[in-house]
Amino acid sequence: MALHSGAYSGWRSPEYQSYLFAEGIDDYGSEAKAAQWVATAETSSHVSGDAVDIATYDAISWMAQRGDDYGLCQIYGNESWHYELRAEAIDNGCPPRYADPADDPRLQQ
Repeated sequence: MALHSGAYSGWRSPEYQSYLFAEGIDDYGSEAKAAQWVATAETSSHVSGDAVDIATYDAISWMAQRGDDYGLCQIYGNESWHYELRAEAIDNGCPPRYADPADDPRLQQ
């Protein structure tokens, strides 16, 4: 099934996020490499309900130009599709991006 617009992944259960992290370990060969792309269930903003992944380049482009107007910010330089809620961005703009999730101090366990 092709996705044509909008969000394709928002809230995730801890179990599903753990599954995605395990898949990341399989795909990338180590927890450290997987952590550059996938958060654990304990640290994921998807599990807390504060993140959304955007489906298409048109929607990603729109979010890059207007997301901060709604408090939605691209957090990671390597994940153009991943946006997180940052209410302060409405008034102050989005914070600087981390290179990848492994660089984000909030995700350090």
